Amino acid sequence: MVTLESMAKEDLINLNIKADSKKMAIDILAEMLNAKGIVTDTTDFTKAVLVSELESTINKGNGVALTRGKCSAVQSCAIAIGRLTKSISWEDYGEPVDVIILAAVPEDNMDFDRLGLMNLISEMLGSITVVSDLYYIQTPGEMCDAMVGHINGF
Repeated sequence: MVTLESMAKEDLINLNIKADSKKMAIDILAEMLNAKGIVTDTTDFTKAVLVSELESTINKGNGVALTRGKCSAVQSCAIAIGRLTKSISWEDYGEPVDVIILAAVPEDNMDFDRLGLMNLISEMLGSITVVSDLYYIQTPGEMCDAMVGHINGF
């Protein structure tokens, strides 16, 4: 079964992403997922993320973008988290984004949707404490622990 604990890994967290655009940030996170064998084709995965963005993106209004890519290039569910070194425009959000949480989901995976993991993460991001943690945490391990700890509190 897919759980946030099984998806959130320290080696998929980058707290110093240098990107000038939404696409560049997504590309960096896709490469992280590719390096771990989670995504086999970064081009297809990035396209899936951008299509998903056209359908709907969750923004909690605190500079955090939550998005996903669901396609055949994804081998297993995972979450990549990136904190940007400078804010970027996430197009129609109306405010800059500093943190990106990107879920990678295999095309045939029903657990992720059925269990409502995106909704759970979205609800968690509605908490000022959680969002504050995303900005001030110093290491990927702390970020992973905080995400899992906050999810378990919901």
